[in-house]
Amino acid sequence: MIGNSTHDDAVNWREETIWYCRIFPAFVFLVAAWPKISDPAGFAKSIYNYQLLPDVAINPLTIFLPWLELFAALALLFAPPLRRGALWLIAAMTAVFIGAISLAMARGIDIDCGCFSTTGHGMRAGWLHLLLDFALLAACIVHARLDRRAPPAP
Repeated sequence: MIGNSTHDDAVNWREETIWYCRIFPAFVFLVAAWPKISDPAGFAKSIYNYQLLPDVAINPLTIFLPWLELFAALALLFAPPLRRGALWLIAAMTAVFIGAISLAMARGIDIDCGCFSTTGHGMRAGWLHLLLDFALLAACIVHARLDRRAPPAP
């Protein structure tokens, strides 16, 4: 029965890893969405400070992005039929955030990232933030790699 125990341990490890790789990005995106939803003007200023988008694009993004983050996080946690799409959506948003922060750093722009606070006193767009974003991206990739089951039937 040793073979069975080893198989069960491997299955448990896999399921636990998938769970952690689901909870981590979902929690981060839930926590990040709330300040943006509750203070759209502050979030608009955070987006503006990156100096990446035309002014006309800032307000629509300010309204749309936090809700997209919120719904993707909730789907990742509570909607198994939507989980795979939510996972890839979070991974794509994280990749965009990595690009925006990298560009700000390369251009010498020292700004609050706008992720967890819209007051200007939150996490800086820097190496520590890139580390967090790469960890989020890695969690999404590990989750996708380990959870290759067919999506649940509707």
